[in-house]
Amino acid sequence: FTARSYPGETFRGRVSFVSPTVTDRTRAIPVRVDVPNEDRRLKPDMLIRGIIHAALADGGLVAGSPPADKPGDTIGDHDHEEGAIPCDMCRAWAQRADTAAARYPACACAGCDMHGKHVHAEKPLVIPASAPLLTGKRAVVYVQQPDAEDPTFVGREIELGPRAGDYYVVRSGLHEGELVAVSGNFKIDSALQIRAEPSMMTTRAGEFWKAPPDSPVGPIHYETPLEFRERLGNAIDAYFDLARGLADDDLQAALAAVIDLNAALGRIDAAELDDDARTALQDEHLPVVQHTLKSIAEARTLDEARLPFLPLSDELADVVRHFGVSGLLAVHRVHCPMAFDDAGAGWLQPDTDIRNPYYGAVMLQCGEVVETLHQEDAPVEFRRQMGSVVREAFTLSDALAGDDFERALEAVRSVEQALGKVDPDPLPERPKSAWQSRAERLAEALGEMSGAGDLDEIRRPFDPFSEALIAAVRHFGVDGLDAVHQVHCPMAFDDRGADWLQPDEEIRNPYYGAEMFRCGEVVDTLHGE
Repeated sequence: FTARSYPGETFRGRVSFVSPTVTDRTRAIPVRVDVPNEDRRLKPDMLIRGIIHAALADGGLVAGSPPADKPGDTIGDHDHEEGAIPCDMCRAWAQRADTAAARYPACACAGCDMHGKHVHAEKPLVIPASAPLLTGKRAVVYVQQPDAEDPTFVGREIELGPRAGDYYVVRSGLHEGELVAVSGNFKIDSALQIRAEPSMMTTRAGEFWKAPPDSPVGPIHYETPLEFRERLGNAIDAYFDLARGLADDDLQAALAAVIDLNAALGRIDAAELDDDARTALQDEHLPVVQHTLKSIAEARTLDEARLPFLPLSDELADVVRHFGVSGLLAVHRVHCPMAFDDAGAGWLQPDTDIRNPYYGAVMLQCGEVVETLHQEDAPVEFRRQMGSVVREAFTLSDALAGDDFERALEAVRSVEQALGKVDPDPLPERPKSAWQSRAERLAEALGEMSGAGDLDEIRRPFDPFSEALIAAVRHFGVDGLDAVHQVHCPMAFDDRGADWLQPDEEIRNPYYGAEMFRCGEVVDTLHGE
């Protein structure tokens, strides 16, 4: 152990007593360590930080170890230290720490634990800590089949003992000499999940693990502190960057986001949670998240990164459901039914502008929002400022529908002025960044319209302007307007189609004007009844 008073210096001692009770105030278990202190530098109530090393025997039980790494002496072999007593179980000499600890003699052999219970001295079976996939109640490893022509792994549920450094003790389910996957195991599991074959999450093909009969029905919602939800929001924010990197077919951006996500997860303090929430987070959710992130970090291609991105997304969706987030205006779950050969896959987005991380540019818009996991309103003043922008956009749309070029140019200037008055400072950091990105797209389209020489030159950039404005209204909301309707014309721009916003449902097509004034239909109501 180390002490802050003596930086760089390490002290060593021997555990002589572990309290059988938990201190109610600190929820900690006192441990007594015997350590030389001739110069009395170690004083009561000093703050120390230490690591306990224990010898593990067969089955994962802690075995006693001889003082000062000296092999235990059996009775009659040769002289023993004064004060030693014979162990009742294995007849080795045991050294009492003091009279208060007489009930817990520190046995000097490797065959007994410190409570006089006999422990088999055989070495335990261990596997690297990276090998098992943990779901909280289950541990699954992928065992290589020795007779297969190609490398083939089969999932096997095992029973784990305690973790010992970088290893887990295996109590049952494996035999010495069997080979298990220690890296890339989540890629194996993800592939099996996609094919609906037995995996970490399923008992047999197509059947997901079900909660015990006495478990509560529906998702559990834990009461969590605001600071915890804000830090979790930062982690989901980093996940959004990972999803965006995959959607942009940018592996390096995705890998950089993995680093940010790991860092954000490291800042989450589970000690802020109550016992049930802390156990669920640490034992059920975080192990899956960490395994998937490790697999993505090891990916060399986009396809290798996209495979574990599926279970990562599913797990983080559950985390948001159970624990809640703050600092984000929205978290939407999106589903693409065509991903992974029509098996389907989901992911999370901060808005409803679909960006498919499984296909990228091949099918960027494939997917639909199937669930909103989190939704917060933007500040009222910001929504009012957004309402002013939309109101001026209504005027611009009507001018184009009326084939009025001069009025349209005047409306463009009015929209620019309203956009310049939008103050994003009241927004949380992530939504503020999202707004600034959309504001740049809006300003760019308005700049093209302001320099137009005829109606067609206004109508072309009015399309991307409307797309960005619709996405902004969906994301941030508006105030000060009775209704905002999204209208779609499937024939605009050679049947590519285009949208715009109206305050009512009476169609006035800004892309065709008098040529096809009524072409279009209301496809969504973004605000109002």
